[in-house]
Amino acid sequence: MARLYQTLERGAEGYGYVKLDDDIVWLADDAIPHMVTTKLKYPDSFAVSANVINGPPLSFLHFHLGALHPYFPELEADPTYTNHSSSENWRPSSHPFWSGPSTFRWPQDRDPPEGGKHRWLRVNDDRALHRTPVANLTYDFWGPTYESWAIAAQQHYSLLENLERNTTDLYKFQPPWNMQGERIRINCLAILGDDILDTDVEHWPNNRGDEDMIVLDLPKKLQRHVLIEGKALAAHFNFMHQHKITATDLLSRYNLYANEFICRHGSQSKHRNDGPKQQ
Repeated sequence: MARLYQTLERGAEGYGYVKLDDDIVWLADDAIPHMVTTKLKYPDSFAVSANVINGPPLSFLHFHLGALHPYFPELEADPTYTNHSSSENWRPSSHPFWSGPSTFRWPQDRDPPEGGKHRWLRVNDDRALHRTPVANLTYDFWGPTYESWAIAAQQHYSLLENLERNTTDLYKFQPPWNMQGERIRINCLAILGDDILDTDVEHWPNNRGDEDMIVLDLPKKLQRHVLIEGKALAAHFNFMHQHKITATDLLSRYNLYANEFICRHGSQSKHRNDGPKQQ
C-alpha cells in the first residue's frame, strides 16, 4: 500500500489529493470542495475526512443528530410483501410502510431474510427507532457500527429518505470534529502530497497499513490532528463484515438514483422536497 503513496507528487504550493474508496456509493456535490477548504483553513491538520455515512464512529453522531430513521426488513410473511410497485423506485415513499407488531425487533447480528433480495420499509411511528438495529450504535471504531450489516442497511435506507426529503442537513455539524488521535476510516480523505512524502513513505513499516499510518501513527508523531468536515457528506456502502447487506435492494436503488440525477445527460430532475407518503 505504501507504493501507492510513493506516486504522489510535490508541488511549489503543495498538491492536494482526495482519497476516494471504490465503495463510496454517494457523494454530495459540495463534499470535496468542503474538505479541501477545511484542509486549507486548518493547514496544521494532517488530513481532513468527509462526514461519512456508515463510517464509524460517525454513525453514532448521526443517530443522535436525528439523521437515522426507523426501518425494518420486509419478511415474506408480512402483509406488505405482495404490495410491490410495478416499477422499482429508489424513493422510500414509493414503498408501503412496514407492517408488524409493535414489539418487533431485528437483532443486529441476525441473517437477512431468505428468498433473495429484500427491501427495508419505513416504520410509520418514529418512536420505533429504539427497537431498530441502529439503537445499538456506540461511539466506537469497531463493534456494531463496523460489523453489523443490519445497522449499515438502516443507515443507507435513512440516507435515501433524507435525499428524497431534502433533509441531508441532519447529518451536518460544525465546527470540524477533531479526532484527537483516535482512529477514523479513510474512505474519503483529503491530504497534501508533501505531508505524505515528508514522512519517508518508502520506509513505512510493513506491519502498518495506510490507515494506521495516516490517522494514528503519523499524526501522533507529528503532533497534528485529523479533522472531520461535518458539511462534506459521503456514503460508504459496507465493510468486510457487513457483506450480507448485498441481500438488500440497496445497490439497485442507488443505481436508480444515479440514473435519475447523475448519469442521465441533461436531466433537469430535482429532488422532491415533500415527505414520505407511503402507499
